Amino acid sequence: MKVRYSNNINAFGGVNFVLQEFDKLKIGNILYDNLPSLSPKSSYSWRDIFYSFSSIYFCGGNCMEDAKTILANQFGSNPIFNLCSPDTLLRRMGDLCTDQLLCNTKRGNVEHQYNINQTMTDMNIKLLKKLGEFNKDEVVLDYDNTIIFTEKEGCKMTYKRDYGYQPGVGILNEQNVLYIENRNGNSDAKAFQLDTLERMFQHLKDNNISRIDKFRADAASYQYDVVKLVEKNVTSFYIGARNSYVEKYFALIEDWIKTKDQTGEDVYIGEIEYRPFAQQGNRDNKYRLLVKKN
Repeated sequence: MKVRYSNNINAFGGVNFVLQEFDKLKIGNILYDNLPSLSPKSSYSWRDIFYSFSSIYFCGGNCMEDAKTILANQFGSNPIFNLCSPDTLLRRMGDLCTDQLLCNTKRGNVEHQYNINQTMTDMNIKLLKKLGEFNKDEVVLDYDNTIIFTEKEGCKMTYKRDYGYQPGVGILNEQNVLYIENRNGNSDAKAFQLDTLERMFQHLKDNNISRIDKFRADAASYQYDVVKLVEKNVTSFYIGARNSYVEKYFALIEDWIKTKDQTGEDVYIGEIEYRPFAQQGNRDNKYRLLVKKN
């Protein structure tokens, strides 16, 4: 970008350098190819909408209205994109919404609410491919359910005894969101996790991504069907386990290696091979159980 002298001071002029990097990556083309077609008479493209939305947060805003309160005076005549109004942003974001799904587990009478957006997921994966995230020396995928506390109408009580949502989230290389399925707050992390992970891995296959070097998840993923699914789709995996599931093996470990944790405290690491999920039908596969004790 050529920097020009001007008597007018733009408090957020530096964001233009970020947006030009977006242009170099041809982000606008990915948006055009993957999002619903806009009317030829539309004043704004998906590129304008995305750049407007991103600029809100790049410039210290935290809601759509900040497109007017913060950006309007600075970006009203920006040469890179057409700044959208808050109403336009909200309307176009609404066009991307999908209906929620309702389902129940085989046991219990809790109604689970899910939201799955395949269009946005596929576009997000294409953006990550464009950024080269799948070409790293080691591709690591983490899965977890996280709680988003909120007072929005319709959200339900979480296990933290407060209202919110509990989406299932896949994180790529520890810093990029790969996959999201929103869930209401009353849905526990184990419920329908197999279905969620199947959809996530299928999206990767549909985008010609077959290499996941490591998969990591907490004890909510310690399920027979989940382990079988993960084993088919990744090179190696780490899944946590509650002590009550595996504590009978602790006494069988003979060798403990002394080391230090991230805080510098002494810890001991031991390991043993074991065969979990025998009651569910696992007769052959053995896994490595790692145990840490203070």
